[in-house]
Amino acid sequence: MDAMGTEAVPLLFDSLYLQPPAPATTLAAIGNALSYLAAPADYARMREVATDRSLGSGRAPVIEWLLRADPEDALPIALDGLDDPSVRPYILRSLRVIKHLPASLRPRIEPYLDDADSEVRLQAKRTLAKVGK
Repeated sequence: MDAMGTEAVPLLFDSLYLQPPAPATTLAAIGNALSYLAAPADYARMREVATDRSLGSGRAPVIEWLLRADPEDALPIALDGLDDPSVRPYILRSLRVIKHLPASLRPRIEPYLDDADSEVRLQAKRTLAKVGK
């Protein structure tokens, strides 16, 4: 991507925290743009965004970016986010970017097979299929 690592990235980070806050759809678009444009040097800032629950579902693509960039570091962040319904289905889907999901994740994911949200149930089922025995 031509804009990766350019001055667009700091502007996107700043856009997440405009006052008054941007609508949820705008935050999601910004998070999605960051997932395409952020460079490895942006990891620390992306990590901050991923843990900022005020951004709602806007942080979902950032969590996936982290899981791709450094699965070992990002896995606890992703698992902590599972209690947030705004990102839960996205996190369950994003976990599948990790090549070898440890069996220890099974008890963390299985409860979501009975979630009220059908997308959460679907993503939990698909992710469990990839979890080691």
